[in-house]
Amino acid sequence: MNNASWSQLHSLSPNIVTAGNIDNKDGDDLVVDFGPPFGIWVLRNNFLWTQVHALSAEIIVTKDIDNVGGGDILIDFGPGFGLWARLNDALWVPLYDQSPVNMGVGNLDSFEANELIADFGGNGIWALYNFGFFKVPDNWQILNASSAESFAVGNIDGKAGDDLIGDFGGSGLWALINNSGWSLLDAASPGTMDTGEIDNN
Repeated sequence: MNNASWSQLHSLSPNIVTAGNIDNKDGDDLVVDFGPPFGIWVLRNNFLWTQVHALSAEIIVTKDIDNVGGGDILIDFGPGFGLWARLNDALWVPLYDQSPVNMGVGNLDSFEANELIADFGGNGIWALYNFGFFKVPDNWQILNASSAESFAVGNIDGKAGDDLIGDFGGSGLWALINNSGWSLLDAASPGTMDTGEIDNN
C-alpha cells in the first residue's frame, strides 16, 4: 500500500483477480474468483469481503457499460451459463448465452457507455454497444468475422474513443480505428501485447 508495504488480503490463492470501482465510492475494489467451491468475491474499500456469486468464472472484466456510474462486473461463467453482467453492484443481467474465448471493454464509439467486446471463437468478434440499464441487450454488432489470438483495447490514435487491436496470427496485427475500419499495424503476430500511456502524449 502507498508504495511502502505489503499487506495480505486473503489466505486463499485466487484463480482471477481484477479491479474496478464496483460500489461507486472512492478507490477501486478487487473482484476475486477463488474458484470452486468459494466463488466470486469483492473486496470493498480495502476492508470488507462480500460474495457476489457462488459459481466460479472463466473470464471477469470490470467497467461501466450502462453509463450509470461505478464499475459493472462482466462475467463469462463458461459453457452452459454464458455471459452475464452484475450492474451497479446489484442486478444480474444475462448478456449472451454463449461463452466467449476472450473479452474486454472500451468506448469504441465515444458515445455514452463503454462497449463490451467478446470474441466468440468461430463466430467472430462482437461488441455490445450502448447498453442501457433498462434496455434489453440486443445491440450486439459483429466487428470481425475472424477470431483473434488475443486483443487489447486502448486509444492508440489520440482521438475520441478507444481502438481495438487484434492479433490475428498469420494475418498479422490489426486495429479497428475510431470504430470505422480495420488497419494493418504489422504483418507479424506478437507473443503478447497491451496498451497504455507510454510517452505522455
